[in-house]
This record gives sequence, structure tokens and C-alpha cells, in this order.
Amino acid sequence: VVMMTNGPQAKIGKIMNVDLPRPRSRKALLAHPDYYRYRQELLDSLAAYEHGDPEPESDDAAEELPIGTEHS
Repeated sequence: VVMMTNGPQAKIGKIMNVDLPRPRSRKALLAHPDYYRYRQELLDSLAAYEHGDPEPESDDAAEELPIGTEHS
């Protein structure tokens, strides 16, 4: 999941790798033990950028980052 910062000058804020099995149904997704952890991390990151946390230093989105890694 690539999360963007806010505004017309938006940049990549954070890249979150989601390691959930595919294909997946909504029922299976909601029952997966990691689903709510991923969901909360995503919501926390979006809320942080909405409230003015610093923007990333780089626009390079090509690198693979582990879950929860800030893009820099």
C-alpha cells in the first residue's frame, strides 16, 4: 500500500507491504490474525500525515520496504 501525503504537492509518505494470502475473500480477510494490525497501521499513518507530521525527503517509490517502514 502506497500512502500519500496531503495536498496538491502530495508525495509518497509511506510504503506498507501487506503480506496477506491471495486470493482472499472479505470473510477470510476479516478473520486473518494480521488484518486489524495492518488496518490500524494504515489508519494511524494517514492520520499522522493529516495532522502535519513531516513529509518524506524523497519521491523514490521503487524500493521494497518492510512493513511499517517510513519512506525516505
